[in-house]
Amino acid sequence: MPPDTAPAERQAQVQAVLAELDLTERQNVPIAQLSGGQIKRVSLGVELITRPRLLFLDEPTSGLDPSTEYDMMKLLRRLADQGRTVILVTHATKNIILCDKVIFLARGGYLAYFGPPEEALAYFDAYRTQRERLEKEMEFDDIYRILDDPARGSPADWADRFRAAHGQTVPSSTVSRSDERPASSGSARGARVSAWRQFRILSARNLKILFQDKISLGLMLALAPLLGLTYLAYGSNLFDPVNGDPGRIIIASFMGTLTTALVGAMGGLREIVKEIDIYRRERVVNLRIVPYLLSKAWVGVIVALYQAVVLLICTMLFVNPPLPDGPLPLLVTLFLGTLTGYIIGLTISAAAPNQNSAMLLVIAALVPQFLFGGALLPLDTIPGGEVISRFMPTRWLLEAGVRATGLGHELIADACWALPKAEREKLTEAQKADCACLGANLFTRCRTFPGILSPDFFDASAQRTVAQSQPAEPPQPTALPSPTPLPTLKPWPSPTPLPLPTPWPTLTSPPLPADPQLLGSYLFTLQTQGEIYQATAVAQFEAYAEAREAQGRDYASAREAQGQEYADVRQAQGDDYAAQREAQGDEYAGLMRTYGDARAEWQESREKAISSAEGLLATIYDTYQPVFSGTPGERWGALLAIMAGLLALMAGFQKLKDAG
Repeated sequence: MPPDTAPAERQAQVQAVLAELDLTERQNVPIAQLSGGQIKRVSLGVELITRPRLLFLDEPTSGLDPSTEYDMMKLLRRLADQGRTVILVTHATKNIILCDKVIFLARGGYLAYFGPPEEALAYFDAYRTQRERLEKEMEFDDIYRILDDPARGSPADWADRFRAAHGQTVPSSTVSRSDERPASSGSARGARVSAWRQFRILSARNLKILFQDKISLGLMLALAPLLGLTYLAYGSNLFDPVNGDPGRIIIASFMGTLTTALVGAMGGLREIVKEIDIYRRERVVNLRIVPYLLSKAWVGVIVALYQAVVLLICTMLFVNPPLPDGPLPLLVTLFLGTLTGYIIGLTISAAAPNQNSAMLLVIAALVPQFLFGGALLPLDTIPGGEVISRFMPTRWLLEAGVRATGLGHELIADACWALPKAEREKLTEAQKADCACLGANLFTRCRTFPGILSPDFFDASAQRTVAQSQPAEPPQPTALPSPTPLPTLKPWPSPTPLPLPTPWPTLTSPPLPADPQLLGSYLFTLQTQGEIYQATAVAQFEAYAEAREAQGRDYASAREAQGQEYADVRQAQGDDYAAQREAQGDEYAGLMRTYGDARAEWQESREKAISSAEGLLATIYDTYQPVFSGTPGERWGALLAIMAGLLALMAGFQKLKDAG
């Protein structure tokens, strides 16, 4: 270990290696008293003290019993799983199935096989006879016998067979003289290797490492869908005019972009610092900085594109934003967000002296992204916040993401909201008539803004009155037709004249008596007869006069009754007409009162709803005003500029390692 290592650090490393080799309980036992397997592990532990990444072992299991041999191979397997490369030479094939790759060499050093051990059995089994297959299953020990059998081919034949089966990727058994040059000529040889070739070689190495680590690759592929599932928490009504919440949209967009940046940063955090020793050795020989960095960065491009596509699909499925310009702007924003985070991680990895320091540096780099992203705190409330935020990728990601989702596109299209705040607040109702998202037009031309019709701003009755037009004034009542004039009374017929009484018959005078003595009696008789005649005539006249009088009275009574009946009919008709006019007037007065109440309620609710909605829009627009200016392309340009600066900074950090 380095001479400046403290005693406590030395002891801690010794204890860690003892625990790793399962020797803690035997740490106080002299080596001479240990078993053969334990002695092998102690010998291995001497090398593990310095934490090597590469181990070459020659016959590490020779002389061990089968159980101890298996334990040693399991230990080596565990060391390999921890990230070390373990290369061992062995003739004990019982446990080589624990290896990742196995090489079988024929006599003379010819490469007969290279690949996974389980595939080696099938490869060499093809060269066994049918009888051999019936005798027993193929085992690794049988490979030695097959390779030593001249009847099955010479060592050169085995090399040619494997090369033919696996293409030209397998090197020849012969070594060219140019490859035998001493290491001192590496610089001259490296000078002839172009940057493009170095980029391809390094990229192939990075991809191979990436695909060999199946767990890390699986986690990386699963990370984007898992993050996409978090969008379920926001719900599909986030952009709904009634149930939507523009404030939550801002926070959701910020957390989404911050998450993509964090994921990207964690993906690139170890890519350079874990290879610091390898980098320094290769840099001494022929490695160029730019191809090395680009070979790391382009892998982030592929990862960022994959994660952006998955997150876009999850966003459209679970949140369903309006996306007025289609899904492409949001896809580009998500892609640049992940890629920027990956470049940040690479920059930290280039600056960090070791992997532990890299974890601390990533926290220091991401904290400003929270503070100056523009979502949690308005930038104008932080001293110098506007200037500092220009160097924060989260600000540009937030603004581009919000613009891509379509939040506030109604405000951006309305020239009234482009006015200074003081001028906008002074607009009259008449001036607001030309504004799409101010005044009465709010609920017709701006009704798609999230939360514009939220019940949190006005009650249910207000929503109804805002949604419908102004109450209509009741029409004037139709004038009642004048009563139909009654027909003129027919003249009452004159009474039929009474017939004159029949003249009383003329009195017949009795003959004068001959006797003068009878003359007095005769006169008396004449007188009596005259009086009777006169009385009868008078009675007859009086009866006639009385009949005429009775007839006149009956005629007058009939005329009076006819007139009274006519007057009653006229009175009834007039009363009915007056009653109809009065009822019509009362009904119209009631309609006017109802109309007045409805109009007053509508006006009050309308003013309240408009005021609340304008307040909502003003709060979002004034608080996050930078979000609603410019274009997504300008934000993408800022992100590309930041990434270019980070790449330059990364190259500077790598250059400093040359001096170290």
